[in-house]
Amino acid sequence: MNVFSNAFYAVQKKRSELGPGYQPTINVSTKREANQVRIQVRDHGIGVPAALKQKIFPTLLHH
Repeated sequence: MNVFSNAFYAVQKKRSELGPGYQPTINVSTKREANQVRIQVRDHGIGVPAALKQKIFPTLLHH
């Protein structure tokens, strides 16, 4: 649920910076991989600062 909240925040923040011409987009896709399911959430919002990526992504990728 937090991933979706972050995506909504990112696109709303970018819209407030760029104005009404910006169209927020969030894409969600799923893919079955062997005995697992991959869920991918993409947005074209403000992005994640580099310092924060180092804290977030190692945790997500190693579970």
